[in-house]
Amino acid sequence: MSASKRFAQTISHMTGVARFVLVRNDGQVIIHNLADPDELATTITLAGTNVQEIQKASGFSPFKYLLFPHPLGEHLLVFALGKYFLGVRVQSDCDNNALIDEITAYLQTLINQGRPG
Repeated sequence: MSASKRFAQTISHMTGVARFVLVRNDGQVIIHNLADPDELATTITLAGTNVQEIQKASGFSPFKYLLFPHPLGEHLLVFALGKYFLGVRVQSDCDNNALIDEITAYLQTLINQGRPG
């Protein structure tokens, strides 16, 4: 099984993940579980790159995640991972903090192994 398929399998089996897309910082979709990933991929790329530019210009530390709450349903999480961004649509009944912790821990294991980024 390829690294991207293992990544997809791990993320998609986390409790609370409705949908996800992994994109490179230039907007190229790497892997997803969406019928049409383009709209979400564009949103994730714009959010991630703009926050990184703000962070660099202001001298802040790199962002770990962004949470875009939705009052009527699935929230959106964006994580930075080297030259990639992970966008996750979160099920409305999910414990956001627990899911953020789980995803962050998994991404840290990838960073510790030297991939991706």
